[in-house]
Amino acid sequence: MWNQEFLTSIASLASTYQVSSFVSALIEGFLAELGRDMNDGRLIKTSHFLTKLVEEVRFVGKDCTVIIK
Repeated sequence: MWNQEFLTSIASLASTYQVSSFVSALIEGFLAELGRDMNDGRLIKTSHFLTKLVEEVRFVGKDCTVIIK
């Protein structure tokens, strides 16, 4: 599904650019997916990806505020 390379790419972009629109849409899509009926494996992978996204990506400027809202 989602891998470390994808998170690294987002982190690289976030260190230079404001990526709040992209990341907000990504998180919104994943949260909607979590609300759907999915198997345990997919639920765990989706939850893990969201956790890693929040833990590993350092956002610049107002991105944190926009994403949290």
